[in-house]
Amino acid sequence: MDRAHRALRPKSATSKPRDIICRISSYPLKEIVRQARLARKVTFADVQIQLYPDLSWITLQKRRLFQPLLHTLQDENIPYRWGFPFSLTAKRQCKSAALRYPEDLAAFCDTLEIPAPQLPVWDLLATPPPPPTVWQKELIPLILCTACLHPEPKERDQLLHILFNLIKRPDDEQRQMILTGCVAFARHVGPTRVEAELLPQCWEQPKQEVRESSCKKMESLGDPSGY
Repeated sequence: MDRAHRALRPKSATSKPRDIICRISSYPLKEIVRQARLARKVTFADVQIQLYPDLSWITLQKRRLFQPLLHTLQDENIPYRWGFPFSLTAKRQCKSAALRYPEDLAAFCDTLEIPAPQLPVWDLLATPPPPPTVWQKELIPLILCTACLHPEPKERDQLLHILFNLIKRPDDEQRQMILTGCVAFARHVGPTRVEAELLPQCWEQPKQEVRESSCKKMESLGDPSGY
């Protein structure tokens, strides 16, 4: 196993232990564990062990929404299996049906000859990614600090290149944040590294028609000039 650790959640007040999450790189061992999970009868030291695939929270919540449909499939003795990243496949009398999107529900039930239950629109159950500006703002100080402290000139050059191309159309606040970082970088590293590392990045900014990029280029040349 590559690694194994307890689930990252607070310890329970009861004696029930936290789940153990394992990462297995060996395919033969992974297949053994999969077969044991399908058997659903694994004991160790007279204690029954339950094995489950490590699924994301969103996938687990979506599967819970399918409970009415799963109960119908189980009542009709229709075998089914889950697919990746999220789908449900079932087979009845040589007829196979797959359910991937909410609009597939009617055809899925018609193929299997079962009534269509009322299911929530599960594809709306998702955590939206944070706006780009959120993680971009968090990256700017990290990039600058690493560029200041990294011992390799080549790596520092790549980090500064990433900094100047992180935001394609910076607004006034974003542009000011980058320029403030450039001034802090210049104040910290001194004139030799400013001339060797920072100014070449300012000059090498690609010529674009976007006004914001042009403003960022001109301001980045002027702000650190005192250092």
